[in-house]
Amino acid sequence: MTKPNEPLLVYVAAASAELERAERVMKALRAAGIAIANDWTPDVRRHREAGLTDGDLTDEQCGEISSLNLEGVRKAGVLLFLTPKAPSTMAWVELGCASNVGHLIFASGPSPLLAVRGLADFIFQDDDEAIAALTRAKS
Repeated sequence: MTKPNEPLLVYVAAASAELERAERVMKALRAAGIAIANDWTPDVRRHREAGLTDGDLTDEQCGEISSLNLEGVRKAGVLLFLTPKAPSTMAWVELGCASNVGHLIFASGPSPLLAVRGLADFIFQDDDEAIAALTRAKS
């Protein structure tokens, strides 16, 4: 996870369609003294406020966003996967990336899906339980 005396660094993977959920979780983690690797939510909020969808972004923009997100996954020691209730692609890619680099994976929200049950080290019924577990792990 992290070396002794290093801060816990978490990447939060979630569906961009569940932006408010991701923002709430990141805010709670920060309040608990947990650092966030690459907070992608401000970019999503700016795009929404400008009336843009993923389909409006250029291939170059999509590549830059994807690269930044995956770099955030790689530099984090832990991935918190907010099991999407809405359709998502990037969150699943991030889950696979975290698994591939051997990160500890916390998943929040029940899922019958093999990918979540097979890759997550810990599965919690809701986001608050996952936040509490990460807060305990930080200590």
